[in-house]
Amino acid sequence: MRRGLGAGPGAEGRLWSLGSQGGDGGNAWEPPTGFTVESQGPGDDGGAGGGRRRPAPGILRGAEGVVSSISRVIRLRVAAPLLVFLAACTSVGASVPRPPPDLPAPSRAPEGAPQGVLAPSPGLDGPGGGIGGPREGGVVSLLPVARVTLPRQTGDVRALWVVRTAILHPDSARAAVRRARDAGFNTLLVQVRGRGDAYFDSRLEPPPEGMASAISEYDPLGTVIDEATRLGLEVHAWVNVHVVASAVSPPNDPRHILRSRPELLAVPRALAAELFNRNPRDPAYLNALLRYTRGQGDRLEGMFTNPADPRVQEHLVAVVRDLVERYPVAGIHFDYLRYPSANFDYSRGSLEAFRSWVMGRVGEGTQGAEGRWPGDPLAYVSAFPGLWDAFRVEQISRTAESLSAAARQARPGIVVSAAVYPDPGEAVRTRFQNWNRWLEDGVVDVVAPMIYTGGEEVFLRQLRLAASIDPRRVWAGVGIYQDTFQTAVEKARAARSLGVGGVALFSYDWAVSGDGSAVASGPYLPRFGGEVWGTNR
Repeated sequence: MRRGLGAGPGAEGRLWSLGSQGGDGGNAWEPPTGFTVESQGPGDDGGAGGGRRRPAPGILRGAEGVVSSISRVIRLRVAAPLLVFLAACTSVGASVPRPPPDLPAPSRAPEGAPQGVLAPSPGLDGPGGGIGGPREGGVVSLLPVARVTLPRQTGDVRALWVVRTAILHPDSARAAVRRARDAGFNTLLVQVRGRGDAYFDSRLEPPPEGMASAISEYDPLGTVIDEATRLGLEVHAWVNVHVVASAVSPPNDPRHILRSRPELLAVPRALAAELFNRNPRDPAYLNALLRYTRGQGDRLEGMFTNPADPRVQEHLVAVVRDLVERYPVAGIHFDYLRYPSANFDYSRGSLEAFRSWVMGRVGEGTQGAEGRWPGDPLAYVSAFPGLWDAFRVEQISRTAESLSAAARQARPGIVVSAAVYPDPGEAVRTRFQNWNRWLEDGVVDVVAPMIYTGGEEVFLRQLRLAASIDPRRVWAGVGIYQDTFQTAVEKARAARSLGVGGVALFSYDWAVSGDGSAVASGPYLPRFGGEVWGTNR
């Protein structure tokens, strides 16, 4: 059985695993009395069926305008030239479940709807080492990241982002693979962690809301891998890192982080003072976050975790190890590896960590802020705004390093990619995502700039900027849902003429929907493949 790859290193890192024993090692946490939220309203999974292939037993442990003060005040890997883009898209033809309405369209960063992609590239030497000790400021460096040999030519990657709703049933999962193959695609970016849940056999996170019974009989990721192996396609596991729940239809499973560890959720600046001294286990704490998120509409994709909390990073490392060691994926694709916006994270944990971080660098210069703390929870971030931005960039970069190292250690040769905001300056200023530095340092092998724009001129300008670093390590993300068919074709052709490592469409689900067929005046994917890479089936 292909996924029986051994038990791996022991189970010493369960961390705040969300298994049946609960996040704290005791009984599963029960929602506090009086807790009120809207019901999830899960959709039909399309039925079960198909033999379930279980993984082997064993639990694996777990810039341009870029805040100039960052580069002046402190030498972090923050102020590097930002030269890559976000590419996130999914496409492939077939009638499969449509993404639920709470999933944001691929325009801000992959997720909600499929996004983020990675091109298959030769393997890198995996860094050694294990769990590291705490770093200054109370932030943990989970795995050491060594400089790696940059990948060679990644080849002609023809990728599709496949949103999780397309693999809810074995028939639709297999159909996605077949349609991709028939249209000339060779790489599938399959969403397996959507909102803090698992579309695979995970012992660390719960299954999607309402699908526990179905997933006990059917392994979505395993089914895709089996069919893709048979047909000669690569599968990259698409993992949404920090977005973990919808505020409109939040999960009710007590094992989900939203219920089991609300103290690990990111807090907006608007709620910093209100929640600073409130117990996260008080129902009012989570209700305030849910209310705020719902009020933001499509400006906020959902509930996020706190990137600066070591427990969050540790858990994410455990999830990646478990996934990569037990499933023979060719790559892992990170999405939402960022803050939701510059308005986050102002949780007590982050503010306290930043205070320690600043005191270690400024010393006596903190006296003014210290005199106001903790009566004013924002004393330090107000006094040191440049350092506050630098701190947040560092948290995301450390997470990227830790997750990449975990994946490479678990499966040497795996391709590590990330869906990123296309404008490097904006990516750092508003999402604290310093992806160009990740690319330069070999933290990731490939970036998929999410260039979701209807204008070909903007698309090409941003793509050229990304390709100037190393075109082989860039996958051009084309948001076909907002283009005419001919515009999408011209964008893909232009990207290939620039010599980029690949092209990724967002998304399969849209392409096989009625909208996709209408735009293409027939089946979208076969026609696209025929016009872009000359595939006619």
